[in-house]
Amino acid sequence: MPRRLALQGDIVTHAINLVVTLTGCYETAIISDIAVDATGTIYVVNGSLNTANPATGACTKIGTGTVNTTGLTFLPKGVLDPAGEVLVGYDGGTYELVNVTTGKTQALGYLSKSPAVTLSSSGDLVYTRDKHLYVSVHGVGEDGKACGDCLAEAAPLTGAIIKSFGDIKHADVYGLATWGFDVFGFTNGEAFFQMHRTGETLTITDLKIQNAPKAPIKFGGGATSTL
Repeated sequence: MPRRLALQGDIVTHAINLVVTLTGCYETAIISDIAVDATGTIYVVNGSLNTANPATGACTKIGTGTVNTTGLTFLPKGVLDPAGEVLVGYDGGTYELVNVTTGKTQALGYLSKSPAVTLSSSGDLVYTRDKHLYVSVHGVGEDGKACGDCLAEAAPLTGAIIKSFGDIKHADVYGLATWGFDVFGFTNGEAFFQMHRTGETLTITDLKIQNAPKAPIKFGGGATSTL
């Protein structure tokens, strides 16, 4: 069975480093994503919500709720809750609030309510410093064209698509992260790339992991702290 590793990436050097090997949260279930809050706490979703010890990698289940989100991110204090940061994600096309105390979810909205639109989260979402929420999506968009994968901007309150930037030249974009105002994508096929927004235009630049191991890396998620 392949190992599930929590890796830390350096956006400047493009190097990756092992943080910890996760245990107790993937042996009998599939990890769909991770998230990191402002204090550095690691959250793992595998059908339920867990925390992962950053020193040992041991996972501890939170509550009894079912969490099937394919992407997670923390929204900073004041975006959705004036009292603190909150964890949100997409389960298919449904935008959900994930309670980090009970492990239960609450639907907040949808990518689209149009029956002709079949877009769903393809892997992850991320909130940038310039206050944009981005999500990788696939399916049929409002223009009737198939997309897989595309990057879209969504409303933080409802999860509804505000703008689609079209195809991002990579499939299976299971991880998104951010540095500054840019978004970085990670795929299940080992690709690593940068997305820079200028107005309504998205520029995509393929990057190379400088110290990649010989064994292929299949990225299953991405996380960026709200700090």
